[in-house]
Amino acid sequence: MTPASDPPLERSGASPDEAVETVEAYEDEGRTVLYDAENPLAWVEASTAVTLADHA
Repeated sequence: MTPASDPPLERSGASPDEAVETVEAYEDEGRTVLYDAENPLAWVEASTAVTLADHA
């Protein structure tokens, strides 16, 4: 979660469907890693993990 003082994040791309089309995944030690196939070197770091089922 971001602190209340942080501005809201904006998504890139024209629509969420376009962004989802470029997402690929692989397994690493039992965890699923999602990445942007068009820009595989772009990384996002999070301090906590979430399940997709809880946030989809």
